[in-house]
Amino acid sequence: MKLKQQIIEYFQLQPEVAGVYLYGSQAANGAGDLSDVDLAVLLTKKTKNKNFDLQLKYINAVQEILFEDLAADVKILDHDQALIYQAEVINHGLLIVNNRPEEIGEFVNRVSLLYPDFYPVISHYFAKMHQRLEKGNYAA
Repeated sequence: MKLKQQIIEYFQLQPEVAGVYLYGSQAANGAGDLSDVDLAVLLTKKTKNKNFDLQLKYINAVQEILFEDLAADVKILDHDQALIYQAEVINHGLLIVNNRPEEIGEFVNRVSLLYPDFYPVISHYFAKMHQRLEKGNYAA
């Protein structure tokens, strides 16, 4: 995919980017005509409090690469994101940019250590939510 290579090259040139994951249907080879491009960007430890500005910058840049062919969904992958989202990206996404292997390794290790402890809680939550949905009395 020519567009994927252009996205990779763009993020390789961003000094504040530790790594980028492609996830969702594009990573799972299940993309349809209307599928968007889902990217999770892990910033370096030195980059703080700029997440929103950088997210907008990346969305604009990726959308320019994609033109009108596909939509871009770019999220900053950091400690503020839900642990289940972090684990989903790490476990099912593809690391397409690896600018800072040590920082990516630390992030993956942290998620890998925390997620098994959290999994029973989230599993119980989703089971109860499913039961409420089946009964028709789900309220968020």
